[in-house]
Amino acid sequence: MAKNIESGKRKHNIYSILGIIGDILFYPIIIMCLLCCFAIYADKQSGKVPSIFGVSMVSIKSGSMTNSGFKVKDIVFLGKTSAGELRAGDIIGFYYYYDSACDGAKSELQAELTLIQSYDRDTKEKTPFDSSTYKTLRAEERTGDRKTVDEINARADRLYFHRIVNVFIKSDGTLFYETQGDGTPGNPTNGGPETNYICEDYVVGKYIYTAPFIRGFFSFVATPTGMIALVVAPLAILTLCILFSIIEQISRILVEKRVLRRLIRFDSDESIKANIGLDMELADKVWFYATSEPADRREVREFLWGYLKNGKEKEVDRYQDIARVSQEFDDDPVAYWTYFIDSTKRKRIKKKINKAWQDWSIEQERQKMVVNPLKRKKKVDDKEASAESEVVETNPAEPESVQEEKPKEKKTKSKKSKGSSNSDTQDKK
Repeated sequence: MAKNIESGKRKHNIYSILGIIGDILFYPIIIMCLLCCFAIYADKQSGKVPSIFGVSMVSIKSGSMTNSGFKVKDIVFLGKTSAGELRAGDIIGFYYYYDSACDGAKSELQAELTLIQSYDRDTKEKTPFDSSTYKTLRAEERTGDRKTVDEINARADRLYFHRIVNVFIKSDGTLFYETQGDGTPGNPTNGGPETNYICEDYVVGKYIYTAPFIRGFFSFVATPTGMIALVVAPLAILTLCILFSIIEQISRILVEKRVLRRLIRFDSDESIKANIGLDMELADKVWFYATSEPADRREVREFLWGYLKNGKEKEVDRYQDIARVSQEFDDDPVAYWTYFIDSTKRKRIKKKINKAWQDWSIEQERQKMVVNPLKRKKKVDDKEASAESEVVETNPAEPESVQEEKPKEKKTKSKKSKGSSNSDTQDKK
């Protein structure tokens, strides 16, 4: 064997490694991006606040929450929460909307509202939640026909991001919130609370705590530069990884074709580096072994199926069966072909092996038709040569003197024949 074939040991080059990395990272990212785009598009079409798995991502438009570490253009996450779970001190995203058809002004609503919890912005302490009042009034059937958050969003009303300072409940069980920004360094009160109470129906979600560097990261991603640096560039790199993988596969296929056509040896460095013996399709393996030179078949068997010896018990048994039928190939080729056809479950591979068997049989018959006439011609030539040698042996060479006298005898005979012919013509005259 010209080269040392490492059966069953796959050799990875830089292209295949980059391709594997691309497969691991590229497809999950693409799937997640598609799901996010689809969810956002569906929400936009139905007039809802865009959200993915109940989480909305919004941008801060003002500096009213600067004292709490929120900067303008920061990206924050809001989780959908039922109104009964919101408490004083929570930071919420809401639409600053006043529905005059259902609610009066703040001064008018004050008489109908009951305070059930409050939050002190200076001490950052809050009073206990009045659950008994909440349960009593919340049990009543709510009245009114307020607009929903999605209807307000369709009108493109501005989304606010403030802290709840007071929680109220109306006689019909509707919750209202008094909100206020935490302010800026030069304006800690932020001008006081909003002029209107915020109805529970217009709350988008509760702020989900996110570390400042994560908020800054998403803010950077939202910019054109961030999109290029963190979205376009990685996708371009992953695309290159996929292209490298494709190039590696094409290169391997070309090497395999050269091996099958016998343009290069199966045990060449190029073939081993491309893992041809490991990756070749079963039908091609069966055909390649059958058409190999008898002197190379042992090495070819190790090249094609040697990796099975290092596998599990079933693979070892399969290798032993293949070794048995391949060793008996010259004496019983039918057993060789039928073994692979019977042991293969995939119909497409069965068809290819059957086709390879037919082609191999036709080629064997053609070779016999070419070889047999040549053998017959050789036998005839041998017979003629042997006959000539027998003639030479039965007529040994005569002396030179005798060979010189024979031409003279022939000349005298020819002269006599001429004289007799002349005498015959004179008699006739």
